[in-house]
Amino acid sequence: MLKRKCLIATPRRDLREPRRVARFSVFFRASRRSLRGVATIIAVMFTACTGSESKTEVPDHILEMENVTIFSEEDFENPNTIRLIKDREFADSDDLYFANIRGFITDDSGRVYIKDIAPGTLTIHVFSPDGDYIASLGRKGRGPGEYNSLCCLNVRSNVLYVVDKALSRVTTYSTDSLELLETLSIDQNNLNSAGQLSGKRFRDHYFIDDETRLLSFIRPQRYTEETPATFHYFIADSAYQKIGDEVFKQVDMLETWGDWNGHMIMQKFPFLKKPLITVTPSGRIFIADSDEFFIRELNKEGDVIGGFYYPVPRIPVTREDARNSSDSMSKDIAEKVELPDSWAVMQSMWSDDSERLWIPAFTEAEDELEWWVVEADGELIGKFRWPGNREAPPYTHGSTYTRIQGDYFYTREVDEETGLQTVVRYRIEIGDQDA
Repeated sequence: MLKRKCLIATPRRDLREPRRVARFSVFFRASRRSLRGVATIIAVMFTACTGSESKTEVPDHILEMENVTIFSEEDFENPNTIRLIKDREFADSDDLYFANIRGFITDDSGRVYIKDIAPGTLTIHVFSPDGDYIASLGRKGRGPGEYNSLCCLNVRSNVLYVVDKALSRVTTYSTDSLELLETLSIDQNNLNSAGQLSGKRFRDHYFIDDETRLLSFIRPQRYTEETPATFHYFIADSAYQKIGDEVFKQVDMLETWGDWNGHMIMQKFPFLKKPLITVTPSGRIFIADSDEFFIRELNKEGDVIGGFYYPVPRIPVTREDARNSSDSMSKDIAEKVELPDSWAVMQSMWSDDSERLWIPAFTEAEDELEWWVVEADGELIGKFRWPGNREAPPYTHGSTYTRIQGDYFYTREVDEETGLQTVVRYRIEIGDQDA
């Protein structure tokens, strides 16, 4: 059955319930047996709600899904303006020097935990909410509180979780005392009792709740293959001793291989489609493919239980874009890579502690991204423009350079002249476009 409802949002004043401009939305729920003519029906609905003919074109694969919210172009024409006001820096000092910031996370108190990864350096620097250096956690090694790699950081229930993919284990610390709590091994041989992890390696973990994890494993792309890697997701217990059947998978960005001085090398291009995933603090799972503004919500069984779509403008891809995304080693790869018709739409996707989604989208400008902030149901809260290199290589997995928590937006910044890196905290303000 097809359902329609036009809404006028009531303005709200504070940050956690942001003020919104009056807007119209079209909601529909269609069974697969009632799809015939649905595009025409939606066009009529848009006309009825907005008083004018809509130019929205909805792809068939979205129309075939249930519980999806389709937004029209009018829904994002006049968004609220979001402003970021610089508030605090978390930087090196006479007593501390960052070798290479490769990600960070914050806790509920406002402490900042910064991954510092470089040859000879493998540690986590801890800063107070005021920007004062407190301590460093761990070093390179194989013993308790040591790492061979630093992948992913997470904070939950006053515990800092540190994933070491090389050693297949998770080290935990108290965020209150910074004491080492325990080291949990992820025995892939034991988990692979059903053979479902064969040919895959551990990649990441997410929290569904205190007792349940979502683990991902990657089946890599080989240089002899022209099909991309795949990410496979499984539900596991909090001790990382048992996993269930695979609940869903995602297809990675295609790697393009070539030769450089007799060596096989690989290049990824930022305009190509890649998978996105974020898990909110309450355990809600959102996934997307970056080539369209279509975000789906999954339950922990991997079923799609909702989603939303925005018909955003597309940016054509040129051969020059490929050249600008490569270097002297990969310039020949840039000449042969197959170009899509348009750029991917979304660069990445983050969730905050208020269950909102923050989505940086590519723009015509090479040095600027347009950030969308939406409710978990897709309703637009506001937008802002922020510096971002469109031609930069895609984020390396495990390198988290953005964090939104409470009323603050945290990001890594690099001084172009000196190369010095800092984590900067900005205060978030949301208001009308004309404010």
